[in-house]
Amino acid sequence: APLLIGPLWLASVGESRAPVGSLPLFLLDSDAFLLTTQGSLHASTRALITLLVATRALLRARSLRVQTILDFGCGSGVLALSALRLFDGLEPAHAYATDVFEPALRATQRNAQLNGLGRKLEVCTPWELPSSLIV
Repeated sequence: APLLIGPLWLASVGESRAPVGSLPLFLLDSDAFLLTTQGSLHASTRALITLLVATRALLRARSLRVQTILDFGCGSGVLALSALRLFDGLEPAHAYATDVFEPALRATQRNAQLNGLGRKLEVCTPWELPSSLIV
């Protein structure tokens, strides 16, 4: 079932239209980590998306911009893609989604393309991340 967290509307491909004024993000079913065995968004994923929504409000209130997004252990890419959708207009320069599980990388890339976010997201293994991201 579709899930609305703040303005972000998460739904499987084929779901009905997003509510007016929401920021839709469609996700393909895959072997990558996304859902619990009950078919709902994992609690940790839901909590992080809720934090992204709160961060969006804070960034907008303070006229701050986002430069880089990193989703480490990306699974389906839901966190990186949610951040890109939520922070649109706050100018994220680039997002990276990384995982060691090849099906996760493929799922993330497919979800990015599905949502028109492929040009803003680089999908790679952790050892392929730019050295500038290493802290």
